[in-house]
Amino acid sequence: MYKGVLIFIIFIILDLIYINFSKSFYEYHMNIQYSNVKVIPAIIAWICIAVSYYYSVQEPFDNKYLRGLILAIGMYGVYNFTNLAVLEYYSYELAIRDITWGTTLISLVTLISSFIN
Repeated sequence: MYKGVLIFIIFIILDLIYINFSKSFYEYHMNIQYSNVKVIPAIIAWICIAVSYYYSVQEPFDNKYLRGLILAIGMYGVYNFTNLAVLEYYSYELAIRDITWGTTLISLVTLISSFIN
């Protein structure tokens, strides 16, 4: 658990360094005002990144269905919670719906692909 928390902190520190150096670029190209960034969705996006990394790279599961679930939550969670953090009109309803669909999609593809030789 200690290693997972440390990885989470490393992700946040490195990402904050990048965000600090890229702030004007994103403000110009995406009209993102960093003073309006919502902290809770940003933290959830970082958690999705760290959990996906940890369970895909550091401590991968033997069960491919569980790996697929972690992959789906990571991919769709990062996308949707980042959007929630920076886009003014992105809703929790849309985020949860998209994460649910993405998780279902990855699960179905994993299940179907297990029958393909």
